[in-house]
Amino acid sequence: MSFRLKAFNLLLRFSSYFGLSKLHHSESVVEGFRQHARLSDAVIARFSKNYCHPLIRTEHPRWWWVGDWRTTKHHMLYLLGSGFCADLPATFRYWADRLATLNDAAVLLVDYPLAPESPYPAALNVCLDAYRWMIEEQNIDPQHIIVGGDSAGGNLAMATLLKIKHANLPMPACAFALSPSLDLTLSSPSMTENTKSDTFGNRNLMERLAQLYVPDGNLSDGIVSPLFGDCRGLPPIQLQVSSDELLRDDSVRFYEKFKGEMPIELVLWDGVPHCHQIFGFLPEAILARSKLQSFIARH
Repeated sequence: MSFRLKAFNLLLRFSSYFGLSKLHHSESVVEGFRQHARLSDAVIARFSKNYCHPLIRTEHPRWWWVGDWRTTKHHMLYLLGSGFCADLPATFRYWADRLATLNDAAVLLVDYPLAPESPYPAALNVCLDAYRWMIEEQNIDPQHIIVGGDSAGGNLAMATLLKIKHANLPMPACAFALSPSLDLTLSSPSMTENTKSDTFGNRNLMERLAQLYVPDGNLSDGIVSPLFGDCRGLPPIQLQVSSDELLRDDSVRFYEKFKGEMPIELVLWDGVPHCHQIFGFLPEAILARSKLQSFIARH
């Protein structure tokens, strides 16, 4: 473990103690979560101004290309995380720029509608619409498309693949999910085993967020929780997750369940925080990005 990671983990633990760990006691979980997201995003914004790729508006006012989609080898549909209910615009602008650089890609960022104002399936429907727009309106070859996401966006990435399958649309070349939430019933053993090691939240908070996203639905539905879906026939998938996360076993269980049904890789990192790939100052993040880059290059 690098010195930078040790210091960053201490900072996150301090931040969690005075922030996310207490949110489920708040009268307004949504506003508290969004306030925490705004503060975090403001910090990221201070260190992420030297972008390599232009931000190009599309005909859809809440969809943007990071990079010129007409000149790149790959085209990525990237679905943002943050609990289904918050925005981190500077963070994901920065992260999309890194993804574009690493993978010779133009990255489509979709600002999907947020819960609780727009609960399931509003966000997922927009994600499927974005994929359909890429292949039907932009005439992008599906075999040049990568679908990806982190955390709640990892859930949406896997759910979008299932919706693509159900709609009989051509599959993308591959997909990836970073620390994805794949079981909204929160039945994974790591939900209790990692309560002390996860610096980004707690089970009670995740339970509240899941209820806000799917207030009247069945959390064990195979689209809501892709772990319980029929994932046969999906494209190659890479999952990356930390040993210390509440969400660790969502990815482990998904991998064990479907490794005989489709090409799938599990990259399990030790001691890193939730979605550490985004934090480029960490040596461990650089290694994780390299693993993702290699996976995409093979497909």
